[in-house]
Amino acid sequence: MSRTETVRLSPEDWDEQHSRAAACPVNPGELELFRELTGFRAGDRVADLGCGTGEWTHVLADAGAEVTGFDFSPYALVMAHRDRSGRYAEWDIEAAPLPRDLRPGSMDIVTFRDSLQWLPVYRLLHDVHRVLRPGGALHIQDNPRTNPPSAQGPDETRDVRFGQRLAATDVTAVRTLQGWRTPRLVRTGDAVTLVLHRD
Repeated sequence: MSRTETVRLSPEDWDEQHSRAAACPVNPGELELFRELTGFRAGDRVADLGCGTGEWTHVLADAGAEVTGFDFSPYALVMAHRDRSGRYAEWDIEAAPLPRDLRPGSMDIVTFRDSLQWLPVYRLLHDVHRVLRPGGALHIQDNPRTNPPSAQGPDETRDVRFGQRLAATDVTAVRTLQGWRTPRLVRTGDAVTLVLHRD
């Protein structure tokens, strides 16, 4: 499915998806690579955008981050609050204004773990640039192995709405955006991790 064919999924769509799909576990080495590329240290202020049921937020909180996970699926946030450490907040990233927690220059790191492909990339990255402190890191991961299980499997059972990847053209374009420096792109198997630092 190309970006031009993508249909915006509602909170109800995601509630249904999260209620029937297994959680997407954090793979071994993800945190180590995150540390290496972003310069993450305990105490850093981190926003996890499109956090889902909170697997990544939880890992970052346990590593010492002052992290808040944002999502617009009420079901996912209930599960995150119940089972995960970290703070969570409801936010429709596409339609609602920036939350008060995301003040200009307030974040050390903003992370998208397998979520940016469902969001308006360029408008959102403009907002991310504003909320990061100078030198703060933008972390983008796109890993098909952490896509929801219903997006995998035989073609006849696959729900393609939830199997979208970040387009290669978007990855290329993000690396050349003005206002960012030292882009680092790491490919590990099918996974792509891209980190940029704000000027």
